[in-house]
Amino acid sequence: MSQQNMNCNLNNNSSNNIPVSEVYWSLVEKADKKFSKIRDLPYYERNRYDTYFYKVFKVYTQLWKFQQENREKLVEAGLKRWEIGEIASRIAQLYFGQYMRTSDMSYLSESYIFYDAILTREYFRDGLYQHLNLANKQLRFLARIFDGVFSSEPT
Repeated sequence: MSQQNMNCNLNNNSSNNIPVSEVYWSLVEKADKKFSKIRDLPYYERNRYDTYFYKVFKVYTQLWKFQQENREKLVEAGLKRWEIGEIASRIAQLYFGQYMRTSDMSYLSESYIFYDAILTREYFRDGLYQHLNLANKQLRFLARIFDGVFSSEPT
């Protein structure tokens, strides 16, 4: 689905009779594909990767806003709380990765805001003991927070 079509679907999904959940999952798929390309990029050569960061961040921003505006319908369609936490975690990872590349403290601050929200809202708590995959996500999330805290402290 092209960017123009996606924007059209975001703005006019009810008039096109496209279910909200279908638009949401297509955005998730698009965001996941873009995130997988940027996740393991090195922290050096910052200018080379800035365009990737902005493209991925733009998709995650769309996804975050869309799920906020349509949360009730998405929950009715089966969206789980931990899936919202996964989106927030990825946005925090994007901010933290950009902080590591640029040393710009505003990125670290934004990363912290998302990580703090995940912790205080307990997005990964539900089903934590029933699903090994969810427990793994929680542990990775906590490791990222510790990494962010300890890598940002002055030595």
